[in-house]
Amino acid sequence: MDAAEDEKIRGKLDCELHQKIAKIADNPMIYSVLAAADQLTENIVSGTRDYIMKKNNSAREVDEQHHRLVEAIINGDAEQAKRCMSEHMDTIERYMEEMPKKS
Repeated sequence: MDAAEDEKIRGKLDCELHQKIAKIADNPMIYSVLAAADQLTENIVSGTRDYIMKKNNSAREVDEQHHRLVEAIINGDAEQAKRCMSEHMDTIERYMEEMPKKS
């Protein structure tokens, strides 16, 4: 993601990363659910990234978390991948809780 300057491209890469992680999890149910909810997932990812960008003028924190997660997966370090994913989910959950609720 470092080379992708455009936030739209980063958002698409973010969605692709989620799909690839679901695929390599070797759990057909996870991948099938994510694939079936593709548009919903894309809307959630882009909406959350948009909020983070507006709040921080950057999504660097999330992008760095993605980078560390991918490195752990590539290195076959399951414990580090688990820690990275947990940190990432905590971060995203925190931002989603801050986001204004649509009525």
